[in-house]
Amino acid sequence: MLSWYNDVDIEQKPEKVFKELIKKDEIAIRGGIAFVDQERLITPSCCCGLEDWQEVYKTVLGRSSPWLGHDPYPSIEYEVEYEDDTVKVWSDDFSGKWNKELSGEKRKAMFCISYEHDELVSMLKSVRTDLLDFYEYSFEQTFHMVGEKQLLKLFSQYCKWFKLEDTI
Repeated sequence: MLSWYNDVDIEQKPEKVFKELIKKDEIAIRGGIAFVDQERLITPSCCCGLEDWQEVYKTVLGRSSPWLGHDPYPSIEYEVEYEDDTVKVWSDDFSGKWNKELSGEKRKAMFCISYEHDELVSMLKSVRTDLLDFYEYSFEQTFHMVGEKQLLKLFSQYCKWFKLEDTI
């Protein structure tokens, strides 16, 4: 999926696929950060990729609403009342900032998932570990037919693509 989504022909030999991937300065990958509770799921919308995970982390840490895509426009609201530090992740643009023409039907279907701020920050911080685990168990296991040098180059690029070299 990574290769196809970034215009790398997967019908060629693995070494060529690797070389083309390694040349990419940046990549796009479908999806992004999803928010979930026991009953509901809010997924990122169009134009919001997993490569931007650290931006989501930093904006939540700073208590602003990150870009989570459009159509719908998931957004985040912060409530700081008394000792309550609740973060509400909305399934669509609750404030009308992005979608001025939100129909009554869509407004009725809108819902939110609530988190404690520290809990959400901690979960977002763990995305770094998840991405490193994904590389280790997916890339290293799948691409055993390529040399160690190629794997190290790909890992270096992977860290750049997903901003893993920065510490958080």
